[in-house]
Amino acid sequence: HLSPPDAIRQRELNGAEVLIAGFPSLEGGLSTRTPVYRRGIVASGEFGVRAGDTMVPMYLLDLTGIPGFSGSPVAACPW
Repeated sequence: HLSPPDAIRQRELNGAEVLIAGFPSLEGGLSTRTPVYRRGIVASGEFGVRAGDTMVPMYLLDLTGIPGFSGSPVAACPW
């Protein structure tokens, strides 16, 4: 578990390339055990949600998603 980044670091992530992975169930397509990956960018990292005494950072991603990506891990692209 990492501590939330400060507001300046959140803004620095704007435009960063990210990769998500999920297991969407596609009708007549891939099995639910086949991972699907999508690349996108952080469109905005300038807001958060309060959880008790802590501000939890939230990020708006610009990417093509499909049902099944909810809760998917997000990672910075290594390239």
